[in-house]
This record gives sequence, C-alpha cells and structure tokens, in this order.
Amino acid sequence: KTTAIQALSGYTQNVRQWSRPRNAWTITRDTTSDSDNEKLSFNRIAQAFKPLRMPLWGHSTEVRLPQTIEGEIFCDIGVPKEIAIGSRVYVYDYRIGAAWRTVTDIQNERTRLILEQDLTAPLFPNGAWVFPTAVGTLSLESGARTLTQTRASMERLSFNEI
Repeated sequence: KTTAIQALSGYTQNVRQWSRPRNAWTITRDTTSDSDNEKLSFNRIAQAFKPLRMPLWGHSTEVRLPQTIEGEIFCDIGVPKEIAIGSRVYVYDYRIGAAWRTVTDIQNERTRLILEQDLTAPLFPNGAWVFPTAVGTLSLESGARTLTQTRASMERLSFNEI
C-alpha cells in the first residue's frame, strides 16, 4: 500500500500507508497422484482469499528449559517483538508436533511467556521453537496449477499479511 507521487521536476516520491512492513511469501507444492491433485485444488480454492493465521518462520525463538507446566515457556533469547500479550503463537517440536497457544503475559525481560490455560496442550522439551503468527490471506497465483506429468502437478500459492 504505497502511493507514487510524481513531482513536476520528474522525481517520484513513494508514500507508504502501513506503519510496519507486511510479511509475504510464495509456496510451491508438487503433487504425486490424481487424488492428491483433486484434494490440493479443492482445499486451496476453499481457503483462498479467506483470512488465516500463519507462523512467521523467520521470527522464532528457541525454548531454553523443558516445560514443566503447560502455562509457561522459558525462551533461550528474548521473545521477538512480533509476539505481544494477547497474540497467538505456534509452538513446534519435531518429536511432539505443534500447538497453537495464546500469550497472556511476557515476563523476565521478554524471556518468559505466560500462556492461556489449556490442560490438553503438550509439554514441549528444550529445543522446541516458538513462532509468532500473522493474519493474512492465501491467493492462488495466475495459472494456479501447472501440469508436470499426466498425474502430477505443481501449485503456487501466495500468503500476504493483512
């Protein structure tokens, strides 16, 4: 959301209308079968242009200590500024999986996250990752799907933060 203003002297001035830069990325996925093609297209078309929450993969912090109670996480380094009180985070470990959690407080110079009560949430070990999230939309890029073989294809999606 920028506006290019042309001056009479020929110079161009760009004026931004966002207080911070938005996150965006493009996703490409290969399919391997007819059923995969159908499922992929149906799911992506149903999701396209609707708001959804995505983890910001480049703004993570590592869990320093194993979780002993489900309501707090001690982070190795300070929590990124993208994580605020009331925001949703995505906590991931390759052995346990992932969980979406809501931050209720940030303490100890931004190294301790207090999370909303969820007694069914898993306890994450040290080495797990905490990702801030952003709300945005997925859009199918032009052409959406490119056939690479009779039964396989590639699909391109773009995520743009709102």
